[in-house]
Amino acid sequence: MVRLCVALAAVVLLAGCEPLWVLPGGALAGTETRVPDDWKFSDAVATVQLETGADAYSVNVWGVAVGPHFYVASSRGGGSRWAQHIVQTPAVRLRIDDAVYPLRAARVEDEGELATVIAAYVRKYEVEQDENFVTTAWVFRLDAREGS
Repeated sequence: MVRLCVALAAVVLLAGCEPLWVLPGGALAGTETRVPDDWKFSDAVATVQLETGADAYSVNVWGVAVGPHFYVASSRGGGSRWAQHIVQTPAVRLRIDDAVYPLRAARVEDEGELATVIAAYVRKYEVEQDENFVTTAWVFRLDAREGS
Protein backbone atom coordinates (compact mmCIF):
# COMPACT_ATOMS: atom_id res chain seq x y z
CA MET A 1 0.00 0.00 0.00
CA VAL A 2 2.84 2.40 0.85
CA ARG A 3 4.49 1.72 -2.53
CA LEU A 4 1.25 2.46 -4.32
CA CYS A 5 0.89 5.78 -2.46
CA VAL A 6 4.49 6.72 -3.26
CA ALA A 7 4.01 5.82 -6.93
CA LEU A 8 0.81 7.86 -7.14
CA ALA A 9 2.47 10.83 -5.44
CA ALA A 10 5.36 10.64 -7.92
CA VAL A 11 2.95 10.63 -10.88
CA VAL A 12 1.05 13.62 -9.48
CA LEU A 13 4.29 15.55 -8.92
CA LEU A 14 5.56 14.76 -12.40
CA ALA A 15 2.25 15.66 -13.99
CA GLY A 16 2.30 19.00 -12.20
CA CYS A 17 5.56 19.92 -13.94
CA GLU A 18 5.41 18.41 -17.42
CA PRO A 19 2.71 16.58 -19.36
CA LEU A 20 3.09 12.86 -18.83
CA TRP A 21 1.62 10.67 -21.56
CA VAL A 22 -2.10 11.61 -21.33
CA LEU A 23 -1.82 13.57 -18.07
CA PRO A 24 -1.57 17.35 -18.40
CA GLY A 25 1.26 19.29 -16.82
CA GLY A 26 2.24 22.86 -16.04
CA ALA A 27 4.83 25.26 -17.43
CA LEU A 28 7.13 23.76 -20.04
CA ALA A 29 10.85 23.70 -19.36
CA GLY A 30 13.30 24.29 -22.19
CA THR A 31 15.16 27.00 -24.03
CA GLU A 32 12.93 29.72 -25.44
CA THR A 33 13.88 29.93 -29.11
CA ARG A 34 13.16 32.19 -32.07
CA VAL A 35 10.29 30.90 -34.20
CA PRO A 36 11.68 29.20 -37.34
CA ASP A 37 10.75 30.25 -40.87
CA ASP A 38 10.16 26.59 -41.77
CA TRP A 39 8.96 23.81 -39.44
CA LYS A 40 10.09 20.92 -41.70
CA PHE A 41 12.51 19.71 -38.99
CA SER A 42 9.46 18.83 -36.86
CA ASP A 43 8.51 16.05 -39.28
CA ALA A 44 10.90 13.78 -37.37
CA VAL A 45 9.11 14.39 -34.04
CA ALA A 46 5.82 12.56 -33.43
CA THR A 47 4.68 14.15 -30.17
CA VAL A 48 5.19 17.76 -29.12
CA GLN A 49 4.11 19.64 -26.01
CA LEU A 50 1.73 22.58 -26.05
CA GLU A 51 1.32 25.00 -23.15
CA THR A 52 -1.87 27.05 -22.95
CA GLY A 53 -3.66 29.37 -20.58
CA ALA A 54 -2.61 31.93 -18.03
CA ASP A 55 -2.02 29.14 -15.51
CA ALA A 56 0.38 27.19 -17.76
CA TYR A 57 -1.55 24.06 -18.67
CA SER A 58 0.46 21.74 -20.94
CA VAL A 59 -0.40 18.64 -22.95
CA ASN A 60 1.22 16.18 -25.34
CA VAL A 61 -0.19 16.51 -28.86
CA TRP A 62 0.49 15.50 -32.43
CA GLY A 63 1.36 18.32 -34.78
CA VAL A 64 2.27 18.89 -38.40
CA ALA A 65 4.27 21.39 -40.39
CA VAL A 66 2.86 22.95 -43.52
CA GLY A 67 5.29 25.46 -44.97
CA PRO A 68 5.85 28.33 -42.56
CA HIS A 69 3.07 27.15 -40.21
CA PHE A 70 2.74 24.52 -37.50
CA TYR A 71 -0.67 23.01 -36.71
CA VAL A 72 -2.13 21.11 -33.77
CA ALA A 73 -5.58 19.57 -33.53
CA SER A 74 -7.87 18.84 -30.61
CA SER A 75 -9.62 15.56 -31.37
CA ARG A 76 -12.25 16.47 -28.76
CA GLY A 77 -12.89 19.81 -30.48
CA GLY A 78 -14.07 22.40 -28.00
CA GLY A 79 -14.42 19.69 -25.35
CA SER A 80 -10.72 19.72 -24.51
CA ARG A 81 -9.48 22.04 -21.79
CA TRP A 82 -6.51 23.20 -23.84
CA ALA A 83 -8.69 24.14 -26.82
CA GLN A 84 -10.90 26.21 -24.50
CA HIS A 85 -7.79 27.91 -23.09
CA ILE A 86 -6.77 28.91 -26.62
CA VAL A 87 -10.21 30.36 -27.33
CA GLN A 88 -9.85 32.50 -24.18
CA THR A 89 -6.15 33.36 -24.59
CA PRO A 90 -4.46 32.56 -27.92
CA ALA A 91 -0.88 32.97 -26.61
CA VAL A 92 0.69 29.50 -26.40
CA ARG A 93 4.13 27.92 -26.07
CA LEU A 94 5.18 24.91 -28.14
CA ARG A 95 8.05 22.62 -27.20
CA ILE A 96 9.82 20.44 -29.72
CA ASP A 97 12.70 18.55 -28.14
CA ASP A 98 14.28 21.17 -25.81
CA ALA A 99 13.27 24.25 -27.81
CA VAL A 100 10.25 26.27 -26.65
CA TYR A 101 8.56 28.61 -29.13
CA PRO A 102 6.27 31.49 -28.10
CA LEU A 103 3.34 31.41 -30.51
CA ARG A 104 -0.19 32.63 -31.11
CA ALA A 105 -2.89 30.09 -31.97
CA ALA A 106 -5.73 30.73 -34.40
CA ARG A 107 -8.53 28.28 -35.09
CA VAL A 108 -8.60 27.18 -38.73
CA GLU A 109 -12.01 26.97 -40.37
CA ASP A 110 -11.11 27.51 -44.03
CA GLU A 111 -11.91 24.27 -45.87
CA GLY A 112 -8.90 24.52 -48.20
CA GLU A 113 -6.46 25.05 -45.35
CA LEU A 114 -8.09 22.23 -43.35
CA ALA A 115 -7.74 19.86 -46.32
CA THR A 116 -4.02 20.67 -46.52
CA VAL A 117 -3.58 20.04 -42.79
CA ILE A 118 -5.52 16.75 -42.96
CA ALA A 119 -3.25 15.60 -45.81
CA ALA A 120 -0.20 16.49 -43.71
CA TYR A 121 -1.52 14.40 -40.78
CA VAL A 122 -2.19 11.48 -43.17
CA ARG A 123 1.41 11.62 -44.47
CA LYS A 124 3.14 12.10 -41.11
CA TYR A 125 1.15 9.70 -38.95
CA GLU A 126 0.24 7.19 -41.67
CA VAL A 127 -3.47 7.26 -40.89
CA GLU A 128 -6.20 6.67 -43.42
CA GLN A 129 -7.81 9.78 -44.89
CA ASP A 130 -11.33 8.72 -43.86
CA GLU A 131 -10.18 7.69 -40.36
CA ASN A 132 -8.24 10.88 -39.73
CA PHE A 133 -9.42 12.50 -36.47
CA VAL A 134 -8.53 15.92 -37.88
CA THR A 135 -11.67 15.83 -40.04
CA THR A 136 -13.80 16.41 -36.89
CA ALA A 137 -11.20 18.13 -34.70
CA TRP A 138 -10.62 21.76 -33.92
CA VAL A 139 -7.44 22.67 -35.79
CA PHE A 140 -5.19 25.52 -34.67
CA ARG A 141 -2.49 27.22 -36.73
CA LEU A 142 0.42 28.36 -34.59
CA ASP A 143 2.10 31.56 -35.78
CA ALA A 144 4.85 33.71 -34.33
CA ARG A 145 3.68 36.28 -31.79
CA GLU A 146 4.41 39.85 -32.77
CA GLY A 147 7.98 40.65 -31.81
CA SER A 148 9.07 36.97 -31.71
